[in-house]
Amino acid sequence: MSLYKAVLKILKANKTNLLIAVIVTVIITFFYAQNTAAPDVKLDRGTMTIVTEDNSALSKALIDYLKEEQTVVELSDKSQKSIDDALYFGKIDYVLFLPKDFTTNIEAGVPSAIDAQSRPDAFAKTLIEGQVDTFLSTYTAFYHVTGNREEALKNTQSSLAANGEVTISRGYSERMNQQFGSLVFNALAYGLFLSIFSGYGVVNLVFNRKEIRNRNQVSPLSTRRLNRAVSIGMLGYSLLLTSCFTAGLLLFTRSTWSVMTGYLVINLLCFFLPIVTFSTCVTSFVKNSEALNGISNVYIMGSCFLGGVFVSSDFLPDFISKIASFTPTYWFVQNNQLIGNTLSVNADFITKFWLNCLILVLFACAFLIIQFVLKKDSRWFNQKRIA
Repeated sequence: MSLYKAVLKILKANKTNLLIAVIVTVIITFFYAQNTAAPDVKLDRGTMTIVTEDNSALSKALIDYLKEEQTVVELSDKSQKSIDDALYFGKIDYVLFLPKDFTTNIEAGVPSAIDAQSRPDAFAKTLIEGQVDTFLSTYTAFYHVTGNREEALKNTQSSLAANGEVTISRGYSERMNQQFGSLVFNALAYGLFLSIFSGYGVVNLVFNRKEIRNRNQVSPLSTRRLNRAVSIGMLGYSLLLTSCFTAGLLLFTRSTWSVMTGYLVINLLCFFLPIVTFSTCVTSFVKNSEALNGISNVYIMGSCFLGGVFVSSDFLPDFISKIASFTPTYWFVQNNQLIGNTLSVNADFITKFWLNCLILVLFACAFLIIQFVLKKDSRWFNQKRIA
């Protein structure tokens, strides 16, 4: 019992450092809340911009039609970098590109007459593309009948002048709730990982001190029992921390318990395993706090950037995702995205979900094996040095 009190005392003495991860998680969560549209039963107008190289009557009519249906904004800088930034920071949801030969291609029935770019989580994409397709299909139908551009354009505008009422299905609202929940759970890839790793770090730094280690070697408690007691204490700390983080996020997102919420929790528990094994493996051999800070900054934060926690993987090049796949954070985020985009559980979802969970468990096994090998080599080296 005195050993558990010692572990608790060490954690209390370093509570300021341990609270940093909690504060960062709260900030990230509020950032997601501010940048994720709340589900609504109304069909809101999307925000888009149009980049056109065509000055024909058809392109002008299409732009006028979209201005009536959507919120069209003008970007002062229409370079690709500026467009990517506007999409990422939520200034626009959709970009429509009209090439120089737009009208000719549409009348000829060329399927790739237009190009577009959108935010990966933007519902406006479906709505805008539907309206563009409706306008161009109507124009093409009239043009093939009349053979006259002006008459076809006039008939198209009069046909689409009628207004109707559109309501969003309940499924859309559920999907938006799930996507928001999965985004918030992604924040745990940094906050929970850093909190557990920092806890293991401060405790093992104390017990790995030479004077403490020498004193423990002459104590009536064996080294194996000492390590087991410290491991149990830190496992209890990690489980308590995970429970608090999970309960806090569920309260924040106002999530009612559902099948998908259960899958989010299962995914978190699978991610919990490589977090604990990685933290145990690294902090068992690192002897100074500077090295631990470097590892947390490089590995934990780096894997979050590469894995899609801070920046969606949809905005990152493919080779970045391939590099990120060598970290457990990537597979944790992939499962969260899978849950956020799934409305009903089917065989395909179950296969992908449990495969990702299996990969997380394999990461935990790999860290355990690395720790075992390093400990064995360390004992052999110490014995040889004594001999």
